[in-house]
Amino acid sequence: MKNKLWLFGDSFMSYNENWVEELARRTNCEVAHLGELGSSVQFLLIDLLNSMDRIKRNDRVLIGITNPARFYFNSKHYHSLWIEHKDKFNLRYYSGKKYSTEELNCLVEYLMHFYHPDQDDIYKSAIVSHIINIIFPRISANHKQYVFTIKPEPYIRERLNFIELRDNEPPSFMDTALKFLEETYPTDERVVVRHVFDNHLNGNNHWIDHPDYFNYFWKVYDEHFARLY
Repeated sequence: MKNKLWLFGDSFMSYNENWVEELARRTNCEVAHLGELGSSVQFLLIDLLNSMDRIKRNDRVLIGITNPARFYFNSKHYHSLWIEHKDKFNLRYYSGKKYSTEELNCLVEYLMHFYHPDQDDIYKSAIVSHIINIIFPRISANHKQYVFTIKPEPYIRERLNFIELRDNEPPSFMDTALKFLEETYPTDERVVVRHVFDNHLNGNNHWIDHPDYFNYFWKVYDEHFARLY
């Protein structure tokens, strides 16, 4: 029986393809659990707590920590994706997904009347702090690591005082992808890079379909994932 590879987090970690498939090969494990598209740190905490009893000492665990501007309500994932006015709420994200009109209207009303980004960042930072400082050390696997999938800045603002980055903090998956695209497609026109970014990061695990990205990705993360091998 192979040991198991457990992945927790958002869309960067939700498919057994590309970098996930390679990580399973390098750790000689079978993928036992994946992240969920569009999920929040609220869901991450629940998912970890529901899974911890099934994780064995020789398993591998990688936790992906996402952006705070996401919610988990009634077993569904939501994004804030909201600017200032109801008519600017970005409903395109939800097109084709299983959300009722009533659910989306409730979300808009919540964002308009009860959501405060700074307060929510404090709340989500407390969740992430609990995951890093309490849950992560208690996971029974000998081989484990965590990484931010999207930029960690919302969690490390001075006044939050919940989270300290490690001395050798892995770069976020988003930062690595952006850096690769900027190095591969040099231009002063941000709109061009953004267009390339949007086109490339629509695949599973937001993997960039470029012949050089595989080596680029592993050159960045091999040292950080070494504790999983």
